[in-house]
Amino acid sequence: MIFFKFKKIILFIMFFVSFLVVMPSNAQEYDPAAVKKYNQSIDFSQSGDFSKALISLKEAIAIDPSFIDAYYNIGAIYDYLGDKNNAIIAFEKVLSLNPADDETAFKLAYLYFKKGDYKKAMNYVYLVPADSKKYNETQDLYRKIVAKINTPAQTASTTQTAQTQQINTNNVSSPPTRTVYKNFAGPTGVTTDSSGNIYIANYTGNSIERISPDGKRVTISQGKHLSGPIGLAVDSAKNIYVANYLSNQIIRISPAGEVKN
Repeated sequence: MIFFKFKKIILFIMFFVSFLVVMPSNAQEYDPAAVKKYNQSIDFSQSGDFSKALISLKEAIAIDPSFIDAYYNIGAIYDYLGDKNNAIIAFEKVLSLNPADDETAFKLAYLYFKKGDYKKAMNYVYLVPADSKKYNETQDLYRKIVAKINTPAQTASTTQTAQTQQINTNNVSSPPTRTVYKNFAGPTGVTTDSSGNIYIANYTGNSIERISPDGKRVTISQGKHLSGPIGLAVDSAKNIYVANYLSNQIIRISPAGEVKN
């Protein structure tokens, strides 16, 4: 498994180098200074100097915080080196920048499984859809997680812990199929309330949407008071707090739709 991940890093990096050479215009998506640091990390990785590779990658994301490929390689290197905590931090950043990255969701599920945090592992398992190339591996991982959770405990204290974590697995052979919602406008923030409603902040659409437990999707707020919303929180009274990135402000939206800065 480790050797495979090592090859994965090298192949990923070599592909990216070739990609930059063949299609240099795409490299302009990132800051040129960040790309330069990234390319330095490629050379260091190919020579096995992962310490310097990590330094170059961190310099790249300091220049351009949107550099998904740099975050991914940071996670891959830490994973190869056996540093699960830092690998998780990097891969979670990748997923926050690209929520549709099924492979990274699987990596996070696997890393949390290896750490013994089965609840978080399961959360990421549910993010891998049935049409993903990783779905079969995710099914296998799901069964391993369930087996670990339901393994009989050896002591009274661990028995109590297992009882509080146990999942009912009757007639369960694979993870539940998730519902996929599409056509958002730059979704960058998500939260839930006590009733199970999901709230989504659309950065480019300057809107807040809500998906209710029955699957109904509505736009609950849109207008000039929203300016690049990227963060959301909901309190017990269902007031929505929105972090507007472009206007550098936090606003509150009441259940009735009233806006207060």
